[in-house]
Amino acid sequence: IYNKENGIALDCYTDLPGVHVYTGTFLDVTGKKGTYHGKFAGVCLETQGAPNSMNIRYFPSPILKAGEEYYSKTVYKAYVK
Repeated sequence: IYNKENGIALDCYTDLPGVHVYTGTFLDVTGKKGTYHGKFAGVCLETQGAPNSMNIRYFPSPILKAGEEYYSKTVYKAYVK
């Protein structure tokens, strides 16, 4: 993600097959110290398994059974260009 107006950039690296992007379309909240956050005041990259993998048999299963371990790695790199 890159904002050409201020040069702020964010890279996302993951071993998961999907990334859900939330753009804050419906933000309308007051945060810490009374700071207002309106529409599009933030963005979120949420790494995840394959969409609808519960219903598509050739997708990797999202089910973790008792005793199994799960490991995934996601790295976010924020910087100014």
